[in-house]
Amino acid sequence: MAEISLAELIAQLGLDPARPRFAGVDLSGVDLSGLDLRRLIFRNARLIQTDLSRCRLTGADLFRARLRGARLVEAELSEAVLAWSHLEGADLSGACLDRADLLDALLPDARLTGGSAVRACLRNCDLTTAHLGAARLMAADLSRTTLRGAELTAADLTAADLVLADLTGANLTSTRLTHARLRGAQLVGANLEGADLSGADLSAVNLTHARLHGADLTGVDLTNTDLSTADGVG
Repeated sequence: MAEISLAELIAQLGLDPARPRFAGVDLSGVDLSGLDLRRLIFRNARLIQTDLSRCRLTGADLFRARLRGARLVEAELSEAVLAWSHLEGADLSGACLDRADLLDALLPDARLTGGSAVRACLRNCDLTTAHLGAARLMAADLSRTTLRGAELTAADLTAADLVLADLTGANLTSTRLTHARLRGAQLVGANLEGADLSGADLSAVNLTHARLHGADLTGVDLTNTDLSTADGVG
C-alpha cells in the first residue's frame, strides 16, 4: 500500500480537501499504490515512475500527464482520460482501461500484458514494441496506431478497428481478430500463425513476408490484397 494516505497528500500539497485538483503537480516517484483516486484531475501532472498499482482511477482526468516508467499494475482506469499522455515504458499489466480515451498517447515499450481495453480509444497511439500479450482489446479503436514490433500473442482483438494501423513485424500468433477491420494496414513481416481472422476486413493490406501458417481466413475480405507475397498460404 501507499506510504501516504490521500488525505495526507492533499494536506501536503495545500489542496482544497472538498475538491482536490492535482493538475500540474509533480508526484514523480511517489508511492500512491492502492489509493482511491476516482474522477480526480491530474491534467499535465508529472507522475514519472510513480507507483499507481491497484489504484482506482475510474473516470480520472490524466490528459497530457507524464507517466513515463510509471507502475499501473492492476490499476482501474476504465473511462479515464489519458489522451496525449506519456506512458513510455509504463507497466499496465492486468490494468483495466475499458472505454478509456488514449487518443494520441505515447506508449512505446509499455506493458499491458493480460490487461483489458475493451472499446477503448487508442487511435493514433504509439505502441511500438509494446507488450499486449493476452490483452482484451475487443471493439477497441486502434486505427492509424503504430504497433511495430508489438507483442500481441493470444490477444483478443475481436471487432477491433485497425484501419491503416502499422503492425510491421508484430507478433500476432494465436491472436483473435474475428471481424476486425484492418483495411490498408501494414503487416509486413508480421507473425499471424494460428490467428483467427475469420470475417475480418483485410482489403488493401500489405502482407509482404507475413506468416499465415494455420491462420483462419474464412470469410476474409482480401480486396486489393496480394496473398502471394505472404508465407504459409495454401
